[in-house]
Amino acid sequence: MSGSFGKAETCVSIHSRIWRRDPVHSQGARRAVRGSRVPRPQRRKFIQDPEAEFFSMSFVSRLQLDHLVYCVPGDLDDAAAAFEAATGVRPVRGGSHADLGTHNCIVGLDNGAYFEILALDPQQPTPPRTWMAIDEVGPAPRITTFAVGRLHLDAAVSAARSVGYDPGDVQDFERRTTSGQLLRWRLSYRHFYEPLPGSGCAPFLISWDPSCADFVPARVAPPGCELVSLRAEATDVAAAEATLRAVGVDPALLSLTARTDDGLGAVGHSARLIATLRTPKGLVDFG
Repeated sequence: MSGSFGKAETCVSIHSRIWRRDPVHSQGARRAVRGSRVPRPQRRKFIQDPEAEFFSMSFVSRLQLDHLVYCVPGDLDDAAAAFEAATGVRPVRGGSHADLGTHNCIVGLDNGAYFEILALDPQQPTPPRTWMAIDEVGPAPRITTFAVGRLHLDAAVSAARSVGYDPGDVQDFERRTTSGQLLRWRLSYRHFYEPLPGSGCAPFLISWDPSCADFVPARVAPPGCELVSLRAEATDVAAAEATLRAVGVDPALLSLTARTDDGLGAVGHSARLIATLRTPKGLVDFG
């Protein structure tokens, strides 16, 4: 009996400690408990730390990257196959840039950015001009530049000009996607031939037409890659830093250093950009 009583007593003792949560107890008892035995918890005060919030963002978000431009010599399909072999992600066709002599493939990056593989378009053998230094890539592919997104593009251009850098007049662009949709965007750029602006490190500015939000490249590009970092080397570091700041990019994000001979056929170019992607096959550098 003593053993059974001991268990019953233990059971009563347990219930005596948890009865406050039992809905069958009286309202008055619960009020008494709340008033005398369970103090009201103090409301927490959360202090936002803008710096901590900034560094918790992805690299793409901190840079406000729209896309990287990876220029390749030769055939676009061959370049797409090489990218897939290196990363495990197959790029898809984007479209052709009329009167600029190029066409592209695209791969999605994280947080609304994408990786553009750009090649000369054989369907445009004699365009009025080319861009993104595609004619001066050399024997090896390389990232020639990148684009940052600006919601208020005209204001961004005015701000840059006010501190001495002209990113170029805002121009309207459009092209058909592979599914026939008309993609529209606006650019501010002067990225045609070497040396590219800002000692080769200055991005161009882009704003997508809101009516195209469902089929912008970053939305339709295949996922699977994440941009870990984008590093830059420039022949004139001071000039590159000034230009980056003029368009609202912190040079520290690019770990900007003096240009060196990389031994990859890019000697003589004013800058080198090296992107590290996290892919299904591990970390892969493109530069």
